[in-house]
Formats: sequence, C-alpha cells, structure tokens
Amino acid sequence: MAATLPRPRPLPLPGVRLAPAPAVRQHISPSRDVLLEGGRRLAIVIAVACVTIFLDASTSYESSTALPYIQGAVAATPDQGSWIVTLFNAAYDSSILFSPWFLRRFGRRITFTAALVAFGLTSVACALTSDYPTFLVLRLLQGFALGAFFACGVLSLFMSIPGHLQLFGVMLFSMSSQLGSALGPAFAGFLVYNDAWQWVFLSSAIPAFILAFLIGRVLRDPEPPVRVPFDAIGATLIGVLFLTLQYIVNEGERRNWIEDPCVTLALIAAPLAGAALLIWKLHYSPHPFLDFRVLRHRNLVVGAIFGFGFGLLLQAATQIGGFVEGALGFTPALGGGLDALRAIAIVIIVPIVTLLIAKRALPVRFALVFGLLATFAGFRLEVLATTTDSDFTSFVVAFAAIGIGIATLYRALASVIFGALPREDLIMGLLVYKMSGVLGGALAAPIFVTLLDHLVAAHASDLAGSVTLAAPAVRSLVASAPHSVGALATAVGTQAMTLAYSDLWSDASLVALALLPVICLIRTAEPKATP
Repeated sequence: MAATLPRPRPLPLPGVRLAPAPAVRQHISPSRDVLLEGGRRLAIVIAVACVTIFLDASTSYESSTALPYIQGAVAATPDQGSWIVTLFNAAYDSSILFSPWFLRRFGRRITFTAALVAFGLTSVACALTSDYPTFLVLRLLQGFALGAFFACGVLSLFMSIPGHLQLFGVMLFSMSSQLGSALGPAFAGFLVYNDAWQWVFLSSAIPAFILAFLIGRVLRDPEPPVRVPFDAIGATLIGVLFLTLQYIVNEGERRNWIEDPCVTLALIAAPLAGAALLIWKLHYSPHPFLDFRVLRHRNLVVGAIFGFGFGLLLQAATQIGGFVEGALGFTPALGGGLDALRAIAIVIIVPIVTLLIAKRALPVRFALVFGLLATFAGFRLEVLATTTDSDFTSFVVAFAAIGIGIATLYRALASVIFGALPREDLIMGLLVYKMSGVLGGALAAPIFVTLLDHLVAAHASDLAGSVTLAAPAVRSLVASAPHSVGALATAVGTQAMTLAYSDLWSDASLVALALLPVICLIRTAEPKATP
C-alpha cells in the first residue's frame, strides 16, 4: 500500500494574509506541588499560618471599632472618615483576588514575606501619622498587603501539612479565623477606651515583623517562581468592582441611595464590572489568574452560598455593639466583650466538632443543621434579652448559643469546602469561599443600617403617638418636673431603638432557617476528598 503523504499547506496568494492560529488560554495559578514539611519546620509553618489567618480576621474589626477616634486624630469629617474604610476594604478585597498571580510570579516565600513586611510598615505609619491624605494612602497599602498574605497563610498551611494531619489543619484554620473576628472588636474596644487607639495598628505590626522573619528563613517553595504576564484588564475590572461595591456599602445609607448621583453611578457600575469580569475571565483573558471553572465542584457552590449567609449572620451578631453602646451606655470595651463571648464557644466547640467528624460520629450535614438551629435559637434568645434595662449578663446565654452555632457552622463548612476540592483547586476554591463571606457581610452592613433607621423611625412614631398629655401618667410627669419633656423624649428614643434592634435580630434568625434547605444539595462523596 502506498504511503499517504501529508497534504502541503497552500501558499498564500499575493496580498492575502493567513489567519493566525488561535491563541491558547493559559490559566495562571500558584504552584500545585505539595512540599510536605516535618519536625520543627512544620511547627513553625503551622504557627505562622495560624497567626496570619488570625491577623487577617481581626484587623478589619479592630480598625472599624477605633474609627471614630482615628477620625479625630487625623482631623477627618464623617464624610472623609468613611473613605478610610472604603479604600482599605476595596484594596483588601482586590488583593485577595490578585494573590494567585503574586504567588505564581514571585513564589510563596517572597510574596508572604513581602506582604507581612509591607503590612507591618504601613501599620506603624498609620499609628504615627496625623495627616488625612497620607493616612488614606497608608490604609490603601495596608489593605492591599493584608489581602496578599491571607492566601499565603492558608496555602502554606494546607500545602505543607502531611495528609494524616489534614483534619488538624482544618481545625486550626477554623479556630484562627473565628477567634480573630471574635477577639478583634473586644481588643480594639479595650484600647480605645484607654485612649490608646494607636496600638490597634502597632499591636498588628509587631507580630507581622516577627512572622516575616520566620517565613523568610523557614518557608520553602515547591518550585521556582515563573515569569507570567499580568492581566491588566482583569485587574482593572476587579478594582472597579470592589471600589464601587465598598462605596455603596459605606456611603449608600448616608447619602440616601439613589437620591445621590454618585451612589446611583456606583449601583450601576458595580454589577456591570462584576459581569464584565466574569465574562472576561471565562472567555477572553489570555492569561486569567482567576479560574472560575472551579465552580464545577457542587460542594464549593454550596459552601459559597453558606459563606454568603454566614457573612450575613456574623454581621448581624456584631451589631450588638451599636445597641449596647448607643442605647444602654456600655463602654467600647464592654461592648466588645460580648463579641469575645463567641471566642469561648469557638475554643470549646471547634475541637469537639472536629473530633466527632473524624470519628464519623457527627455527619457534616447534621453538624450544619445543628449549627443553623443553634444560631437561630441564639438570635431568638437575643430578642428576648433586648430591653432598656438589659445589662451584660442579659446577653451571655444568647451570645453563647450564637457562638456555638456559628463555630459549628464554620467548622462544618470547612469540611464541605475541603472535601470538595483536590489540591490543585484549593487556592481558587478558598478565594471563592472567602469572597462569598466578604460579599455577604458587605451587603448586610448597609441593609442592616437602612433597616434599623426605618425601624427606629417607625417605632418612635408609634410610641410618640401614645405619649400625649391625654394620658394621666404623662400629664403628671410633665407637671412635676421642669425637664421632664426632654427626659420623656430620650426615653421614647431609647425604647424605639430597643424595639428596632429586637426586630433586626428576629429577622436575622430567619436567615439561619432559610439556609436549612441548602444542606440537601451537599454531595456526600467527591473525588480526592479531604476531611
């Protein structure tokens, strides 16, 4: 049989150019190789990773608690003060999504070390400056550095720990993240109450420098960094998305939403930037550093839905500070102490849930059901405890129940996420889960503030309608004291605020119940599952 020769490619005709071969899209992701550690090196890597995850969770809450004092120190008006939060959060969120490119281009060790050093330097500078424009720039850089080392810490934890210790790693990740969000407000409240707000920044800078030194000496990259191109269009869309989203979160209620043209423009630009980012990354970017194909894992999608709801619930729980300080006269330290009650539940519950899951005595679905029901019960108890005569002890049982519920939820969600993801999809899956919680909390903040304003106004109107001179008790009070009218107005305002917060926590309890049906979507077994 005669051999079949390949057909020669026709020569182009004069003046005619052949179409170029289609470019191959190359997804940029951090090294997928696992470099297992042991002995003292493993202990240092685990300790550093846990502290960085704790810093990531606590820093945002600490600076938000100290914001009124920071505004006074840099002579910022309330309008200017909101930009301190807006720029920090926008830079932080954007940096988290940039981290796959940083990790691939510079390697885990250099990225981790540089981010920690940058975070420490900007934190020290924030504590020392009194110039508002300078402080804004520093907060922008601080947020960018914080977002960069979050992914480094998580990736170092799970890519360095041996397989038989993976369950232990999940437990440490859950505890570090939750303890940061619980203890951050309490610590910041103590500092500002003692007129030491600068230590909100300095107390984060000191461990950052220590961690940077340890990481620079101990952490190893599984393979050398690779020079990869940067997706400038994708980065621009990410920046626009989070800047407009944070502007909506921090300015929407204050500027009466669509009555302000800037807020209206942001409300239009944010979803357009989000849709454009998704389309660009999925279809057009030649070197995408965000791989949304990871959403093929059903459990990750379920985890993202839960993460969004978790952000709502956590935002509702942290509203307690506004109530007890505004209506009951608690100090910032005492108000933060209520958040710290969750830390006790975290330290006790997370190891217990981890042990039960390891022994297969507690299925993950049952853990999620228990967590949601405990959170629901905690918010309902908080409704009952919210009165104008409440003290610190009135909320102990309610916050203990909320802490137990949220701790169980977070630990069970970690199993859902890590059980769905093979190691090569770990970093992108974590980013999806992280951003779902960030978006949930970000959207909840303006919704809760707007809802509270309307509820306070509605309850104040109802109460004022019944407080008239036609009532004998009111008439007697006004006649007996010259300043009774002012005291009566204050009492009406306090009662209206109390009823508004009670309604808010009643609505938050319904969020926990609404998440129950989502548990049915969890796939019990996926390939390459990790407990």
